[in-house]
Amino acid sequence: MILIVQILIVLSPFSYSKELVASGDVFSEDGQKLYELKQYKKTLNEGREETTVYFNQQNKPVLKETIVTKDGQFESYKIDQLQSGQSASVDKSQSQLRFNRQGSEKQETETIEYPSEFAIGSTIVNLAEQNFSKLLAGNDVDFELGLWDRQKLISFYLRKDSESKDQLRVKMNPSNFFIRQFVDTIYFTFDKSRREMIKYEGRTNLLKKSGDEFEPLNAVVRYQSVKKL
Repeated sequence: MILIVQILIVLSPFSYSKELVASGDVFSEDGQKLYELKQYKKTLNEGREETTVYFNQQNKPVLKETIVTKDGQFESYKIDQLQSGQSASVDKSQSQLRFNRQGSEKQETETIEYPSEFAIGSTIVNLAEQNFSKLLAGNDVDFELGLWDRQKLISFYLRKDSESKDQLRVKMNPSNFFIRQFVDTIYFTFDKSRREMIKYEGRTNLLKKSGDEFEPLNAVVRYQSVKKL
């Protein structure tokens, strides 16, 4: 999606040299700005590493997600949830997915057969972009969503929700009718001419404080992009 600017970034606790490819703002559902995000990419041998870092109002990182692809195919996903102290990874090894989750007290692992169509994190957006013409035509895109926190797969679909002259709005829901009753719809809005996501609405991996506990944040994310990769 997005803009290519050569930059050297030094962030605590993360230090890396990558190309900045996108930025954005995260708002609460009532319009209050909560976080900013920056997306970076790094070219690897036969592949690419994409990292998204979210910052609070004090410019302190609160969440980091990294996805590695090879020849356009998923290789690995890693999340560092700094608000809760949790981290997790999902790695593809031949025909299997290996889930690993590290909390404050214990580590859990799970191995699952790799599905024919898989997405996790921002690869959902990649999946929509790859099937843009199909979505425009009103056809569904079915896939298995990897849940890093539950270490399982759930079937979802992408479907055209609405369309204007310049934009396409896509919704994402569980395929199972009963699960769908308990999961809020997620929406992606794309610029039709550039085929880039410009807005995200729904559940995020960011957290909000509720009493003494954290709970997932539903938010609106607006992206600023200049040049597509």
